[in-house]
Amino acid sequence: MSFLRSSPLTQSGCGAEGTTMGIVADNGRDSFVPVTSPEPDQIHPGAQDFSTRLVASGDGAAEVLVMGEVDVATAPQMRDILYSLLADGHHTLTIDLAPMTFIDSTGLGVLVGVLKRAREAGGNVILKSPRRSVRKVLEISGLSKIVDIVDD
Repeated sequence: MSFLRSSPLTQSGCGAEGTTMGIVADNGRDSFVPVTSPEPDQIHPGAQDFSTRLVASGDGAAEVLVMGEVDVATAPQMRDILYSLLADGHHTLTIDLAPMTFIDSTGLGVLVGVLKRAREAGGNVILKSPRRSVRKVLEISGLSKIVDIVDD
């Protein structure tokens, strides 16, 4: 989807003023449609501390910077962005976790799902530079045994 390459991948600025892009099911296929953005007081507090940015893409690969907290409120946003990149042919994803401050089990589930889809498409997922607290969660969960983790 060219949308991801031409627009910043942030929690607050995905679409035109006052809208954001949402994923909806349409006969079993996912597609982007504009939806109205919630008012700031309607956003879960954790959502305020989350954003992503496409750092580089090309030749079937992309690097995404994930900033802030990935939890039950923000994990769906991360999932939608990463799944969209996979659907757009970027089957090798490098996810830079250096600025990620927190990840819960919902976020771990997203990473597992992304890894599964990437490998089914002949690609891979590389987690880059997780801080110590995030790395510990990756190790305790066992995810560090099935996904490549590199330090910058």
